[in-house]
Amino acid sequence: MSFLVALLVAAAGMLMVSNIKYNSFKELDLKGRVPFVAILAVVLVFAVVFSDPPRILLLIFLAYAASGPDPVPVASSSAQSWRVM
Repeated sequence: MSFLVALLVAAAGMLMVSNIKYNSFKELDLKGRVPFVAILAVVLVFAVVFSDPPRILLLIFLAYAASGPDPVPVASSSAQSWRVM
């Protein structure tokens, strides 16, 4: 178990110093009108998180961490040989 935690910490550290693009959620417009269904979804998310906070939050953060890296490198037409988008 401690080896798994060490790998998780090392991977998180590598992702923190990399230049992999992640969604910042800045495009969400919360100043305007919010649909009632969105409010119900937020309440449902809170209910699920409060059912087992450590595991649910870990799953949410792991899903967000996995959403950034692109597993397939994209060939660039410039002088760069490979880069991750």
